[in-house]
Amino acid sequence: MDPSSLYELIERFHRTNQLPAFLVGIAVCLVVSLFVLRRLRVRIGGFTGLSEKIDRLERRIEGLSSENDLLQDELQ
Repeated sequence: MDPSSLYELIERFHRTNQLPAFLVGIAVCLVVSLFVLRRLRVRIGGFTGLSEKIDRLERRIEGLSSENDLLQDELQ
């Protein structure tokens, strides 16, 4: 079988049976979409965790500030 006849056979199969290529395209799109969604969820989760850490640090700063004010009053 020469390469040109093999190429013609592949081309004929491709023209008549496009469903496998379509299914592969859908599968690739699904895998890429799931990967992107997972990455977004990780990043959004990271921001949520960061927000909670910032809130805790702000409360700690407020507590330390009030303690500092008390110590300043005692010194005066």
